[in-house]
Amino acid sequence: MKRIKYLLPLIVSFAFESFAEPAGTYTIADGSLATGQSQIQVEEGFTATIVGYAVRTGDDVPNGQGQSFIYIGFAENSTSIKLSEGASIVENLSFQGPLFIDAHAEGNENSLAAATIKIQRSEIAADFVPNNSVVIPSDETGDVEIVLERSTDLINWTPADPGVVGTSNDGVFFRVRVVRN
Repeated sequence: MKRIKYLLPLIVSFAFESFAEPAGTYTIADGSLATGQSQIQVEEGFTATIVGYAVRTGDDVPNGQGQSFIYIGFAENSTSIKLSEGASIVENLSFQGPLFIDAHAEGNENSLAAATIKIQRSEIAADFVPNNSVVIPSDETGDVEIVLERSTDLINWTPADPGVVGTSNDGVFFRVRVVRN
């Protein structure tokens, strides 16, 4: 009985963890012969890689009428990408979530739009900033002035001009301040 008591929380946590990670390889498709889902959502913190895709508009469909395509929509900035028939096939296109990918087969019964997508947890956090970068926060109420300052004691700061600094300047510290105008 003791063994079951300790094993049950492990099984329950494993079951919940598998639902929390939608990692895997999926195929979406649209067309008269396609079955299954035609759209997939990729949540924040995950990367979608389009491993391959096929787009075909049926025969005897006039140009500009009912063209098949794969649509990639990015939730954060209303940007989209369309992969259409005749476009160069680029392998392993990767996109950071949140986004959705949708297959649209238009034209006639011979039309097809399909994509194979590999979804995996992102290796780089969404809020990652390289250690040699500075992020200036956006300000909705007006402009800000960026001030570069230098100090030898970290208490008294004086304005500094950007430029080349020699490596023999031991004990010189720099900081960047944001001043509201």
